[in-house]
This record gives sequence, C-alpha cells and structure tokens, in this order.
Amino acid sequence: AQPDCRPLCVVVALVASLYGMLESAGTTSHRDYAMVYNTWPFALLPSVWAEGVALGVCIHFVASSGFAKLYIGGRAWVR
Repeated sequence: AQPDCRPLCVVVALVASLYGMLESAGTTSHRDYAMVYNTWPFALLPSVWAEGVALGVCIHFVASSGFAKLYIGGRAWVR
C-alpha cells in the first residue's frame, strides 16, 4: 500500500499559492498561475482526475494567449 501523501500535497499547494501571489504582486507577471492552478487538483482530487484537470489547465493557459491575440489583432494577426 502506498502512503497517503495528501497532507504533503496540500502543503505544497499552499506554498505554491503563496509564492504565486507574492511573485505576481511584485512583478505583475502571470507566468506561475498555471503552476498554482495545477497544484490544487493534485492536492484535492484522485490522481486520475487531477491529471485531466492539469491537462485542461495547460491547454487553457496556452490557448488563451492565442485567443487573446486573435481577439485584439483580428484575423490579420494570423498571417
């Protein structure tokens, strides 16, 4: 049987969240949001669900920048 690492995962998620908030407040960067968003599912959900949520977060994080460029720049940006 595997040991229950959920308490450790919650601690990691709390530390990642605190770091993300402090870093974002200091630099106004959003580069660590995906890391924070991915730590909580692994702390709270069964791993098979957490993996799916993590994939969704990554797809959303990467696709959002492209969608924003299309929205601001229009279709001419693609060319």
